[in-house]
Amino acid sequence: MSWLPGISIRRCGVTWTRSLASTRAWRSFRRWAEVAATIPYGRFADPNEVAQVAIFLASQRAEYVVGQTFMSTVATC
Repeated sequence: MSWLPGISIRRCGVTWTRSLASTRAWRSFRRWAEVAATIPYGRFADPNEVAQVAIFLASQRAEYVVGQTFMSTVATC
């Protein structure tokens, strides 16, 4: 079912991402390491990793994906 024919809703839920802004926000390396330790991979996401998810969701390969959010969270497993 589509409320707007030809429009699919897909979303990328982004977690902590390594960037200039996040580096400034987490000036204390110790605190940065504490937060990174709560992430299952033990590190902040790389902007390219987030971009790859966004590119996939915008591509024809995600044509059958509708009404979904691809989450990358900071929760521990």
